[in-house]
Amino acid sequence: MSQQAGTKNSIGIPLLESINRQLLNDPHRLVRVGIVSSVFALSILLGFFVPFEYLVFPLILIAGSAGIFIYLRYPPIGLLALLFVALLISFEVGTGTGTGVNLVVALIPLLLGVWVVDMVVRKRKFSFVVSRPIYPLIALAFVSLLAFGVGQLPWFAYAKGAPLKSQVAGLAIFLLSVAAFMLVANLIHELRWLKRLTWFFLFLGIIYMIVGSIPALSSVLIDYLPRGGGGSLLYVWLVAMASSQLLINRKLSWYWRILLMALLALTFYVAIVLQFDWKSGWVPSIVVLWVVVFLRSPKIGIMFAIFSLIFLGDIPDLLIASDEYSYNTRLAAWEIIWMEIIKVNPLLGLGPANYYFYTPLYPILGYSVQFNSHNNYVDIIAQIGLLGLACLLWFVVEMVILGWGLLKKVEEDFSRAYVIGVLAGLGGTLVAGMLGDWVFPFVYNVGVRGIHASILGWIFMGGLVVIQQIHSKKNSKIQVGN
Repeated sequence: MSQQAGTKNSIGIPLLESINRQLLNDPHRLVRVGIVSSVFALSILLGFFVPFEYLVFPLILIAGSAGIFIYLRYPPIGLLALLFVALLISFEVGTGTGTGVNLVVALIPLLLGVWVVDMVVRKRKFSFVVSRPIYPLIALAFVSLLAFGVGQLPWFAYAKGAPLKSQVAGLAIFLLSVAAFMLVANLIHELRWLKRLTWFFLFLGIIYMIVGSIPALSSVLIDYLPRGGGGSLLYVWLVAMASSQLLINRKLSWYWRILLMALLALTFYVAIVLQFDWKSGWVPSIVVLWVVVFLRSPKIGIMFAIFSLIFLGDIPDLLIASDEYSYNTRLAAWEIIWMEIIKVNPLLGLGPANYYFYTPLYPILGYSVQFNSHNNYVDIIAQIGLLGLACLLWFVVEMVILGWGLLKKVEEDFSRAYVIGVLAGLGGTLVAGMLGDWVFPFVYNVGVRGIHASILGWIFMGGLVVIQQIHSKKNSKIQVGN
């Protein structure tokens, strides 16, 4: 017995001495161990003495601190977190207005701020990607700020603009969309991370569509999914990224092709069969699919277009007839907003969210009520003017030029499929904006929560710049090698 005890001591004491020696010789390690131990002990104490509802925010703070450390080490993980939050997290903080501050709105400034501070403090140099689509976005952000400033002026004698909180929320939607694009363009430097971002999105999309396709499951889980997350642009970008990889990526394995076909079938089932009356859900997605087919094979795309014109030419009239009242009210709204409200300051608009409070001055179909345009382009002009719309169109042109140029250079694998997916998604997004869904969500329609869906487009469009940068570096290395 004494020999066994002595054996245990001879093993245990040197081990403790080794641990003490490592900690004493490395003060930084000692500090880290102390912090972790303190946090662990504090967590146990709080669990005994503090009610759970008061622990939510400290737990979020602790988790957020750990997330920041991971983000600093692997910046693209922050973008994966942004996708996860956009599609699956419904948490909001009330603001006293009709819509709350959701985690997408909170996470984008956090990612942006940590990235900038890291460049200043640790790297001690600023490094930004330079690409032509970035210039119109910078101009758009500047115009939005100017429009916010002029929005404080009393444009109409008998009506006030939106509350300041709503104006700030409207401005934030423009700025956060630009910020999301910039983050993706600057934080991803390797194709493997862009692949992970894409496949993670498609995986989350499968979850979302499974829930949406089963009424019993949807009725239970709908309150746990973010309101606004199931907007038209979710369908647009799911179809864009899934169909492009399915039809273009020749290196894709057969089981991934089966999963993508299942995702597309499920998405169109939810959009057309279960939600047929919601035109914004499936019309832009069909446009997306046609663009992918056309860029894959122009002949087949043209054949489909001719077939549609001959055999499905009366579909637009049937769609309007099935929702004629909505169509007529939208036309009336566009006419009033354009002819009576926008004309007051057409270049910079009336400021984010403001025009909604001026609409009762001009009755629509005999009623003096507040209304919005249900058209993203009319909304843009009314909020940030013709200059704002010009910046958006400039951005679209630059994206098309960039994408078309990359198609001549990239191979027929993930990269080429991604480029075609972004071009198709951009086309579907523009169509969705005309139908009343949201490139830039409007505060007094879908609300700030609409950014859950709209941010998807800005994330994946930013990826096009990533492919441009990767391809440029690859070409420069080849030239240096030669």
